[in-house]
Amino acid sequence: MTVATDPSGIADLLSACASVATRAAAVLREDLDAGRPATLADVGALRARLAAAVAAEPGAARRARLVDLALEARSVEVEAHRLAGVRRAGLFDRVERSLARIRDAGSSAAMVETVCREAVTACGFTRAMLSRVEHGTWFPWMTHFTERFDAEEEFVAWARSAAMPFHVDTLEAEVVRSGRAELVCDTATDPRVERPLAAPGGTRAYVVAPITPAGRVVSLLHCDRPPGDRGLDETDRDALWVFAEGFGRAFERAVMLERLASHREHVRSAFRETEDVMLALSHAEIEFVRDESKDWDTVALVGDDRRRAAIDDLLTARERDVLALIVQGRTNRAIAEALAISVGTVKSHVKHLLRKLGAANRTQAISMYLGSRPLGPDDEHAEPRAA
Repeated sequence: MTVATDPSGIADLLSACASVATRAAAVLREDLDAGRPATLADVGALRARLAAAVAAEPGAARRARLVDLALEARSVEVEAHRLAGVRRAGLFDRVERSLARIRDAGSSAAMVETVCREAVTACGFTRAMLSRVEHGTWFPWMTHFTERFDAEEEFVAWARSAAMPFHVDTLEAEVVRSGRAELVCDTATDPRVERPLAAPGGTRAYVVAPITPAGRVVSLLHCDRPPGDRGLDETDRDALWVFAEGFGRAFERAVMLERLASHREHVRSAFRETEDVMLALSHAEIEFVRDESKDWDTVALVGDDRRRAAIDDLLTARERDVLALIVQGRTNRAIAEALAISVGTVKSHVKHLLRKLGAANRTQAISMYLGSRPLGPDDEHAEPRAA
């Protein structure tokens, strides 16, 4: 694991660790791999080795030199932990600011468009790839790079056409099963790595985190740095994991708000159409007529049957069905379900029958049918249309 450091302190820390290792090797007359990159594990192991040597050393002079080196190794270790804390705090602060920008994006679509860019900005990566998870396969979908790299075109071409099934022993399958972010420190030696993923971009180490709105993994977010750059560690993994979880919650909230807005508008539309129907019914003309087949004292309230017959002659059978349901206050979707036709077909029938009746809207058509509005001057004498 590479030491988690703030970029401003990494050079000094590496130099101090190499210096301690070199001098300790000379005193102990052992090969301590002096000069290799510092890691927290290396520094801690070196300090422990020096402490053991101090206890076993009989000579006062050598023991004093080993004590000094052990103390210096301990100081380097403390500084490494301090810098790790500074870097971690800075990373998570950037993640929070990035999530705030994502929440301000508004729509769920806008959030998806910015997620890769915000991931590299917040977590200090240079490359990010968002993939969709569908039916046991993950599909690379979007990428974002802060700088060009040698195999960029090859990587983009692979991402546009790749479809990666979840094999049991792969890292991505493990991420989906556990819902946790995972880290690959060396793609050359880690057996969980998908070779097609590592090869095109020359990826040496990467982090993958799940995006889980509503508790279900719908996307994977892969991030790394180009070969030759500083390695990745648990802090990089944790930062991306926090980012992915925060994005998942923000995305879920945006989708729910959009659905609520859509349903609210649907309900409002239904109420408006109901109000139109009620208004038409309240203004419909009612006539007192005598039914000659019944007793002279019997009075019935009826509409103008001749008018409705004229309307029926103008319309096809299907248009008459649609008009009857409109009068009942049905929406286009409800009419489509009742007649087992598409909403688009309903709209076409409504358009045609309005034109034939000379009505500007559904309300006028209802008024004509109920008798509260007269037909056009030629409507009653129009030639009947074939059903």
